[in-house]
Amino acid sequence: MISVIVPVYKTEKYLRKCVDSILAQTYTDLEIILVDDGSPDNCARICDEYAQKDSRIKVIHRANGGLSAARNSGLDIARGEYVAFIDSDDYIDHGYLETLVSCLTDGADMAICGFIKETENGEPITLYGNGSGESVPMSHGQAFSALCGRRLFGFSAWGKLVRRDIAAAHPFPEGRLFEDVFTVYKYIGDSCTTVYTGKAVYHYVAHSGSITHSGWNGRYYDLMDASREFVDYIDANYPALHSEAVFRYFLSANTLYKFAYSSPDFVKAVEPCRKSLRVMRKGLDMKKIPVNYRIKFMLMIVSPRAHRLLNTVLASDFVRKIRK
Repeated sequence: MISVIVPVYKTEKYLRKCVDSILAQTYTDLEIILVDDGSPDNCARICDEYAQKDSRIKVIHRANGGLSAARNSGLDIARGEYVAFIDSDDYIDHGYLETLVSCLTDGADMAICGFIKETENGEPITLYGNGSGESVPMSHGQAFSALCGRRLFGFSAWGKLVRRDIAAAHPFPEGRLFEDVFTVYKYIGDSCTTVYTGKAVYHYVAHSGSITHSGWNGRYYDLMDASREFVDYIDANYPALHSEAVFRYFLSANTLYKFAYSSPDFVKAVEPCRKSLRVMRKGLDMKKIPVNYRIKFMLMIVSPRAHRLLNTVLASDFVRKIRK
């Protein structure tokens, strides 16, 4: 059995579509745990409504404690051999769970699929995955290498199916942002085998209410703390991947800089990160890094304002049209 854990907070606009997509799964041996994290809107009522319709649905109502606490609450009562996390503003293809379960051959502990990043209107933005349904077993080194480069998948808890005991051994850090970055790589480390399929069956919906579209917050530095812990983990267990882990650290810094663009004093906001990049730079093998990232990484250290200008130009409608 699979335990599907859905943390719910201020997503009444998307919640029905999310839950309906889970109920429509072709794989039916599952329990669905909806964790109402003290949502101030109608989410609690919607959760209870669905629980009355389907006996597989369990609802937890709790005081607001954040995404980590909500997921941990779901894990506490989960009974499935495997768990899947789904965000309540996203949705999944009908064959999502069946696709992941089909990857669990030869003792695999974890399965990962491709995904589609799309707008609220369902318009695709980016496809992560090659569309192939072929299952590819990965060694620890291969999985971590893919994670570092974000070529196939990232740190998100969603889009993955993992043995429950592995997930339970690594609870999400409560009170921290970017909880997935602190946690999910440990799932890979504890799995005997991780299997990847390029079939994009998870739909990540980007909208204005998400953290990546919010204004600057000093707590966003949690991303750098998590990324540093990941580098330390790789150095201790897979030192041959040090340069790739540092590359991933720089990617996180690039994201942090983008968050900080909205800060009243952008340069001051990124200065602690800028200092750490000067130190971490020694671990980068620049010859293996694409030219566009070399430029971005250099500007993060030399001129944060130039970095902001470059990314602003790249994000402009004019440049997007040229790329298309």
